[in-house]
Amino acid sequence: MVSRKGLPAPPTQEQLGAAVRLLRVEHEMTVERLATAAGIHWTYLSGIERGIRNPSWKVLASIAHTLGVRTSELARRAEDLANS
Repeated sequence: MVSRKGLPAPPTQEQLGAAVRLLRVEHEMTVERLATAAGIHWTYLSGIERGIRNPSWKVLASIAHTLGVRTSELARRAEDLANS
């Protein structure tokens, strides 16, 4: 899907959550382990992955850092899901 300005569609919360989940699974981490390492509660991370929580940039940066990727890489993966 392409927006009216010719830019790719922005990702939804669900697509952002899916990107987090895919990266977590790639790194063979449980929700509990990633959440603890990122400094958030596992139920909050679960909500992010299910697209029902809207995390701050600080939280996203912490998740990305814990997964060993740049925040921009996490955003790119979510955008890829939005435009596939």
